[in-house]
Amino acid sequence: MQNLVDMLKKLNGKTFTITAITIVIIGLSYFYGCEAKVPSLNDPLVKVTRAELQAEIVYFNSRAKTRIETLDQQDAIKKMLLEQVAVVSTGGTFNPIGALNSIISILAVGYAVDSRKKLANVNKAKPAPAT
Repeated sequence: MQNLVDMLKKLNGKTFTITAITIVIIGLSYFYGCEAKVPSLNDPLVKVTRAELQAEIVYFNSRAKTRIETLDQQDAIKKMLLEQVAVVSTGGTFNPIGALNSIISILAVGYAVDSRKKLANVNKAKPAPAT
């Protein structure tokens, strides 16, 4: 018991030093052990690290590309249909072979875009190589 009393008497004048050392130790452990986090793009309530945010950005970019491809497909279909309407309205005759060609072209474009989407989904599902 006497040893404890002696130790407390020695520490009595060093309160600020002990407090400063404690703050430095806590601060160093925080900065060393805690990664910086920001709100997620998917769910703002969830905090993510830099690597997770990069993965979300890649995901959003791939989704945007597939949606742009879908818009391009829809624009191509509209263009083909308008061309057929223009041909029919100016020529006054309906060309069934041309219409069949347009329908096959539309189906081919749709199949190509679907194949690219499926390939993109398969590539996304593959694990990334370790670096």
